[in-house]
Amino acid sequence: MSKEQLNAMLGKNVEILFNNGNVERGKLGYTPEFCKEYGYKVPHCYTIGDISFKASRVKKARVLL
Repeated sequence: MSKEQLNAMLGKNVEILFNNGNVERGKLGYTPEFCKEYGYKVPHCYTIGDISFKASRVKKARVLL
């Protein structure tokens, strides 16, 4: 999945299918830097809740209605 496709979904409730077969649902976020504002999450990664991941780990993603 490309970064551009994921960036279009930022702030929306999504369902993500990862390359390993796991599925996560929730609000898609992005952490640009390691700081308190972003909860000290891994920088330059997408997030759903406490899960951080790179675009390369995403097999499919869709916006939930």
